[in-house]
This record gives sequence, structure tokens and C-alpha cells, in this order.
Amino acid sequence: APPPLPFTSRRSPLYTPSHSSSTSQPLSTHHSNLILSQGGNAVAASITAASILAVTEPCSTGLGGDAFAIVYARGGGGGGDGVRGEGRNKVYGINGSGRTSRNARGIEEVRDKVGWDEVGKKWISPFHALSVTVPGAVRCWQDLYDRFCDKRSEDYIGGKEFTLLELLEPAIELCCKGFPVAGPITARMWESGFESQIKPWLEKGYYKPGSLPLTTDGTNPPKQGSIYTNPSLGSVLREIGTKGAQEGFYDNPEVAGAIVDAVNEMGGYMEREDMRDHKSTWVETIGVSYKGKTLHEIPPPGQGVCGIIALSSYSAITTLHPSSYPPSSEGVEDEVMKYHGMIEAVRMGFEDARCRVGERTKEEDEEGVRNQEDLKWLMDKERIEKRVKEKFDVNKASNEGYPEPTNCTVSFQTVDSYGNAVSFVNSNYMGFGTGLVPHGLGFTLQNRGAGFDLSGESNIDGPNKWGKGKRPYHTIIPAIITVDDEEGGIDRLYATISNMGGFMQPQGHIQLFLNLLSGMDAQSAVDCPRFCIPTGMGNGEVMFEEGFDERVLEGLRNMGHKVGERVVGYGRSLFGRAQVIRIME
Repeated sequence: APPPLPFTSRRSPLYTPSHSSSTSQPLSTHHSNLILSQGGNAVAASITAASILAVTEPCSTGLGGDAFAIVYARGGGGGGDGVRGEGRNKVYGINGSGRTSRNARGIEEVRDKVGWDEVGKKWISPFHALSVTVPGAVRCWQDLYDRFCDKRSEDYIGGKEFTLLELLEPAIELCCKGFPVAGPITARMWESGFESQIKPWLEKGYYKPGSLPLTTDGTNPPKQGSIYTNPSLGSVLREIGTKGAQEGFYDNPEVAGAIVDAVNEMGGYMEREDMRDHKSTWVETIGVSYKGKTLHEIPPPGQGVCGIIALSSYSAITTLHPSSYPPSSEGVEDEVMKYHGMIEAVRMGFEDARCRVGERTKEEDEEGVRNQEDLKWLMDKERIEKRVKEKFDVNKASNEGYPEPTNCTVSFQTVDSYGNAVSFVNSNYMGFGTGLVPHGLGFTLQNRGAGFDLSGESNIDGPNKWGKGKRPYHTIIPAIITVDDEEGGIDRLYATISNMGGFMQPQGHIQLFLNLLSGMDAQSAVDCPRFCIPTGMGNGEVMFEEGFDERVLEGLRNMGHKVGERVVGYGRSLFGRAQVIRIME
């Protein structure tokens, strides 16, 4: 029998014989599983899941946001005609985030627009139109479809072929016929986001009284359990399904035109050409191996490298201090040491990432060398081990690093009967993003531009300074875990994981990863109480989810960690929702 859990696991793990979909919304899980049960592959199911979440959880995700995904192709893909490839297993990454306008103004003018007189101001307001970047999610869906779901593609990963419209049809139907608003989390986020993010645009003159979007009557947001329809969004989804992302969204005068008009009318920068020319970026994933398992993440400008650095740092900590980190954790003292090491490792990851992660444009880095040099430096194991030797104190907390909190994103996992898998994250960033809904479209625009550094001081030559045609530091990160083979390659898929919640995401990844490797099943790994460094400024507090043993928290306090009160109830949204699909051997 497995050892008893030192915490309450609220659900039993779900076991399936062939395929699985794990999302934050029952309708999304249901319809994506239908695609899988009809023979569709994991990528096809993920597109259905993403589109339904855009309809049912607009307070977290939507067509106005960005998306990232990691695809595990068993046999490398490329089988054609429904037959998987027979090569080596392969992992693909896609960065589906948008950029600032190619004609955006310089830092000085942007500072003037955001009210630079405010003492200590460093970032664009997340609720100003300046924070809107080109929405990349729809292009990401299309690019994933074209590469992995179209039999004509060299990388087709098998399964029944669906048209893009067929994959979007369940979401379109929910828009037109209506769906019950889930509770309590979605309904609460919808109501609070409506008041703080959508309604202020009425005061700014963008909406007329009685015509507020994402409401039941032009004035009030829907309540938990009420049936909500969004025909405007359904029309946009049908345009995308029928005409494709380019003609149906990015070069559609009624869609792209409305987005551009809304952004410019409210003081931001965007042109039709920015929409028309937007492209996703296929990337090589980055990873680190620990105890025979590799954690795969998306490279910068996403913060996946933060999770890589944190896991590398934790590996160095346990190697350099074997007596304090025995192979198995037994008792309160071992638990204290485990979390002490994990917290310090996460702080090291954030300390590096917040200074070095971003995207230099061709003007800033013509040959792309500096971006690669930054990444190589960040991931260098010798540098990380040296830093651990210099900074980690086995008896004392250092309290360094400075992430900022937010928890509004959706993530989901799909695994098909052919052995392929997808870890997918789609997000507006902060709840409804800016809360700005272009007239007639039924979705909000994201506020990713709020992640740029405008100070011109600490980050004057850093990659994350504001610029034209540029992506900001990005928080949303999917992840996949594989089993290493004897040659250092991929033997097989181990798990797909994600943990929503802005800067919580890399912290969640390392905790989910280590939970799984400790022998927990997928559900227990998710239910295990988590820690989060919500601000991390200097010696900021570390927050702990309810369920932690008070003796462990007291031990961490004695080591110098500033331990906040345990977070309970709805406050646990700080730690984000999570999904895991574990592949049994």
C-alpha cells in the first residue's frame, strides 16, 4: 500500500486506458475528450479545449490573448495518412505571443502617456490601451493545426482528420445556444473583473450606458449558473473556422479593424499591418534533467527558464548538501529542509529571469547573438552551481528575487491514444486583460505590454525594455516531462503539467515535478499544498497554502523565511489552478 499522505487530497485520480484531457472547465474537458474518442489527435483536442475555454472563461483567456504550447510527438510525428512516425520521440515548442506595434513610440513618450510623474512608476498600467500587444492565440491555434492536424504536413501526428471549423464548432454552439456560467471561481472572477476592468471603459467613454459587453443585459455580469450567450464571439469563431486565422481574424477588416480602432481610440498603438503580419515562432524547448527525468519549457521571452534555473539550483543544493537532503523525506525536519531548498532555488530563478529575460529586436541584436548568449549564460550549470555555493546557506534564508503576483490564465493537457501529448497555456494575462472589448467582437484584449520595463534605470540595456515590434517578458508557460534514455535523449513521455497563475507558474512547475518524482499520483501532486513568493521584493513573505504542517512553517521561520499566514478559501487562487496527466508505465 502507498504511504499515507501528509495532507488532504480532495479528489481521487482519474485513470483512463487510452486518452485523456484535463482542463479547468467541464465543458472544455468533455468536448476535447469527444475529439479524442472519435480518433482525433492531442493537438486537435487542444484546439477544441482552447476555443471552449475562450467562450466559458473569458475572465481568464480569449481570442484577444496569447498562447504557448509544447507538443510531444511519439516517434517524432511525420507518419502521414494517420500513421505515426517511426523516428525518435520529439518535443516541439511554439511561442504564440504578440508584439508591440512596429510604429510604437519611444520610452519617453510612453512615460508621458502613462503619467510618469507618479513616484516610483516603472510599468505601464495594465488597464491602459498601451498595454495591448497583438493577440497571438488565434494564429497559434492555426499554426498548430497546420503542422500537426493536416495530413499534408510532414509533421502530421496521426489520427482522424478534422477541419478547423469542426474543432471550433462546439465553442460556436456554446456561444449561440448558451452555457451555464461555472462557479464559484469563474463567476467570482467574472463579476470582480467586470467591475474593475470592463466597467471603467464606460467612464472613459468607449462604451455607452446600457451597452456594456460580456453582460446579460448591457449592465450586469452573469451570475453563477445563469445561461450566457455570446453571439458576437460565435461569429468571429465561425469566421476563423471557415476562412482560417489569417483571412478570418488577422486580415479581416471587421475583426482586425475593430481591434486596431479600439486600441488607437483609447490611447494605444496598433496598426492593421501589425495584425496582418503577426507570426508565431516555433522554438526549441529548453530543459534540465533531474533523476532521469527532463523538464521541458519554452525559452525566453517566457519565464520557463526561471523554472529550469530553479530545478538546476535545487539539484545543485541537494548534491552539495547530501546529509541535509536524504533520498527520501522522513519527518518534519526533512520537510523543512526540502522547502527551504525549493524556496531558495525559486528565488535564484526569479533573480536571474527578471534581469535577463525578454526579447531583443533585430535593431537591438541584429544577429540574434545576444539573445542566445543570455540564454546560454542563464542555463549554464557550472554558473548555477557556483552561485548555489556562494549564496545558499543550508541554515538560513536569503530572501532575494522579485516576481509580481497575478493568477488569471487557463492551462490544459491532452494525451491521445497514439501516444502524442500537448501542454497548452492560453491567457489574457490579468483576468480580462485590459478589459477593453472592441465593438462587436465579444472578447477582451490582453494587457501583456504591462510587463515591459519603462524605468530606463535598472534595465537600461536589458532585453525587457519597451520597444517597437517587441514581445515582453511573458509569464505563461506550458511544460512536459519526459524519461531520459541511455543516450540523453527522450525514451518516453512521463507527464504533461501546468500550473496557472502568472509568476506562480515556474514555482508550481518545480513543485509538481518534485511531487511526481516523489511517487505521488497525478491528483495528489496537484492537491499537495504549495508555496508561492507573491512579491519576493527583498525579504518578502512566502505564502503557504492551507494544509502545511505548522511545525514545518515554524521551522522555516526559524531559518529566517518570512512566512505569511496560511492562505485559505478563495484566497488559494494565489497558487493557481493546475493540471497533470501522468503516463503510467
